[in-house]
Amino acid sequence: MSVLISQSKQKCCSIFTFVLLNFFINIIALDSSVEIITLSPERWQEFRALRLKAVGIYPQAISVTIEDEYKKSPLHYKQLLELAQKEENEWFLFAQLEGKLVGMVGAMCEMKYSSICRHMAMVTSVFVDLAYQNRGIGQILMHALIKKMEESERVLHAMLYVTTLEEAPINLYKKCGFEICGELANAVIIDDTVYNQFLMQRVINKVNKK
Repeated sequence: MSVLISQSKQKCCSIFTFVLLNFFINIIALDSSVEIITLSPERWQEFRALRLKAVGIYPQAISVTIEDEYKKSPLHYKQLLELAQKEENEWFLFAQLEGKLVGMVGAMCEMKYSSICRHMAMVTSVFVDLAYQNRGIGQILMHALIKKMEESERVLHAMLYVTTLEEAPINLYKKCGFEICGELANAVIIDDTVYNQFLMQRVINKVNKK
């Protein structure tokens, strides 16, 4: 009997080890294939195309209509990329696979000119192309963005808005350390459909109390 139990334990350990190794192999393969980059202003057309795709699929998440996005000039996209390259008050990161943009995430200190509020960064434009979802790219982008914000001593907290019915993004943000701290009723209206939003927040750098 003891021999059978021992063999059973060994078999279970072997199966667990196999599953665990495959998990880490998949993570390593994903990390080596996905490149997280900033984008030069010269590639503004690719940025615009990705934005249009994001807004077309998830207007309630990006909080803008496709009509409004089409109205934006080339200069608008170029300026966003130029500001993001400075990495001072605004950041934009992109996931690239074999030279193709497949995802993006951004953040900005909206109150950058206010000395009492410029420590707050708003996370925006979180998007992964449908064909590349469920591969951990969104989490890789979020962690890369958090790291960038951590390098800025000015940013103490990050916050974001997400519609209350979007379970997958909510779970993603929770995995990245964000917590729900409030709810906004009737926050977004897209094509006569009203959406509530959660406000989620995360500590980036600890406050130095005096």
